[in-house]
Amino acid sequence: MSRGPDRALLAVLIGLLIVVVGCSTGQAPAQPTGTSGATDAPTGSPAVAGGLVINSCGGLYGESIETAFIAPFEEDTGIDVVYDPNCDDQTTKLAAHAEAGQVQWDVIGGFGGPLYKDLHDQGLLATIDHEALGSDVMGLAEGATQPFGLGFHHDGVVVGYHASQLPEGATPTVEDYFDLEAYPGARGMTGGGFEDWTRPALALVADGVEPADLIPLDWERAFAKLDTIKDEAVFWTGGTEMMTVMLEDRAVMCLCSDARMLQAQREDDDIKLSFDGALRSMIFWAIPEGAPHSDMALEFLASTLDPERQAHFTELIGYSGVNGASYDLLPAELQSQVLVNPENLSGTWAFTPEQDAWLAENASDASERYSTWVSE
Repeated sequence: MSRGPDRALLAVLIGLLIVVVGCSTGQAPAQPTGTSGATDAPTGSPAVAGGLVINSCGGLYGESIETAFIAPFEEDTGIDVVYDPNCDDQTTKLAAHAEAGQVQWDVIGGFGGPLYKDLHDQGLLATIDHEALGSDVMGLAEGATQPFGLGFHHDGVVVGYHASQLPEGATPTVEDYFDLEAYPGARGMTGGGFEDWTRPALALVADGVEPADLIPLDWERAFAKLDTIKDEAVFWTGGTEMMTVMLEDRAVMCLCSDARMLQAQREDDDIKLSFDGALRSMIFWAIPEGAPHSDMALEFLASTLDPERQAHFTELIGYSGVNGASYDLLPAELQSQVLVNPENLSGTWAFTPEQDAWLAENASDASERYSTWVSE
């Protein structure tokens, strides 16, 4: 596994960015001046005259971002940051900001390559200068440096399971998830609503399709495989209910978020994770085209690559960082269970950028097909 630079090198990179900011504006980076009271700005988002506005998701996710990344960034730079924790309509708001000619966010985060690549192709996201950022020489995880964004963390769809309800020592694979004869019991499954190609793709892999051959998705074959467990399916909507299904023993196994299962494990240590056949993806930071403080946004992105901050984020919520050096800073008991553990990572697979492009183009179709399957 590749390792990022030490903190001293990272500090130098951030320092260089600060110089770039000062030179590009003719002055030092802007200091906080409070919330803008402009009445003609698009509604629903905060705007800061001299600081930075970041939009991503709320709940524990947002709290972890604020604790692990925003607070130390503010302390290091003196730049005020406003965190907007509503990502449900991030895409539509971003488009509205652009249409009005008044972009309200400097940084956005919380979503993967297919979505952000599509937004970049539409001209809604700026192209990231990874050379200026220093990220191109840091040995980050594969795929972390994209024109549309900087890798933030890994996100896995793994097999979550109750160890006590399976044969002793069993570690079920994605293929086993679909084997009700060998492993009877209810199966937790998303009710859909976001990236609805993930479970059909996992069904195809369980049915013998190589990940490299998944695209275009064979919908008929995928839903035929999903049909084999549908009578035992317990559907959820949202990450909290995903955890509840497992914590209330309503399912023996689930195809679940790795981070959500690690969070559930804090309440029930019978819940375990298996990465064998799991789907991994990457969540990104991005900078909107026309961001009011794009130089400071780049400075913030650089700061998120600090391995200690990434390790802190992982400890808070369970998502693995993209700087390999963060893995070495995790407690031993957590190292064995995170996606970037070399043994765990070796059992996973990911879509290629070319496959992501197809998924982005067919996202609406995937949602319609999956919703129909769930409701039938």
